[in-house]
Amino acid sequence: MVDIAMDPEVAAPIVERFASLADELEQVRWSFLTQATAVDNACGEFSASVADGTDGFQVSWRSAADTCAVTAGLISGNTNVFDLELQRLDADLAQVPDISGG
Repeated sequence: MVDIAMDPEVAAPIVERFASLADELEQVRWSFLTQATAVDNACGEFSASVADGTDGFQVSWRSAADTCAVTAGLISGNTNVFDLELQRLDADLAQVPDISGG
C-alpha cells in the first residue's frame, strides 16, 4: 500500500496559522460594530441620515468575517487529516463501468 500524507512537522504550522486566523477573525468581527457606532456618533444630529449605511456596513463585514473564520477553522481542522491510498485509487479507476446502456 502506498499512501500519500503530509509530514506532521510540515502540517503543524499550517494548522496553527489557520487556527489562529480563525481566532483573529472571530475577534475582529466586533470591531465593525465599534466602527459603525463611531460613525453614527460622529454624525451627531445627522446620524439618522447615515444609519442605513452604517448598519449595512456592520452587517456585511461581520458576515464576511464570520464566513472567513469558519473557513479558516475548517482548513485548520482538515489539514493532514486525510491521506491518499494510491493502489486502491488505481484499482478503483481501472474498472470503468459500462454506462452505454447496451
